[in-house]
Amino acid sequence: MIEPSPLKLTFSQDTWWRWESPTRYYLAWLHRDLLGDWVLSRWWGGLANRHGGQRHDPVVGFH
Repeated sequence: MIEPSPLKLTFSQDTWWRWESPTRYYLAWLHRDLLGDWVLSRWWGGLANRHGGQRHDPVVGFH
């Protein structure tokens, strides 16, 4: 069994960030997956076109 980390973070709601430049957008979401592990999901793309991408990475630690 894995021992819990001494750092405890509690979010009452999903934590979202969004920012834009004149031509691009960026979106990030810190959330837990179905197994309770933390995941950082990111999306980006052009405001005037459909070019963009996404990435989902596990969060190993908060230090």
